[in-house]
Amino acid sequence: MPLELEAAIAQSQSQDGRIEDKEYYTNFLEQLLGLVRHGDQATVSRMISVIRSGASQEEILRTLSEMSNNNRPGQEGNRGNG
Repeated sequence: MPLELEAAIAQSQSQDGRIEDKEYYTNFLEQLLGLVRHGDQATVSRMISVIRSGASQEEILRTLSEMSNNNRPGQEGNRGNG
């Protein structure tokens, strides 16, 4: 394989990785802000405690996902049905 082609492939893969990273962190931030904006006080306090405990990003995201799944209002899926 020509060196130029290998370099182009490597650059493309690097750009794809950066796009995936950006999407990951954007989604992560949106979930976190959504929880802070719309979560009840106990849920927000628990999330802050997890963050302050020194939890890894993976642990924070796992906890955030669990909390988001447990705190979804039942009305979200019913918009426009009335």
